[in-house]
Amino acid sequence: MRGAFGKPQGTVARVHIGLVIMSIRTKLQNKQHVIEALCRTKFKFPGHQKIHISKKWGFTKFNQMNLRHGG
Repeated sequence: MRGAFGKPQGTVARVHIGLVIMSIRTKLQNKQHVIEALCRTKFKFPGHQKIHISKKWGFTKFNQMNLRHGG
């Protein structure tokens, strides 16, 4: 809340430690652009943020290596 008389200026969410805030799925050729964008985005959120690059295929439970090599 900012401004005079405590008027709300936006929307917030309570986030617990270890909770995923944002997930992005992209092509492999755009990986560095996405990492750079997330590094810049981290500063817009209070607290400590960590970028985790998953070994899964998209948002599935399957590993990338298993799907690429057929095993």
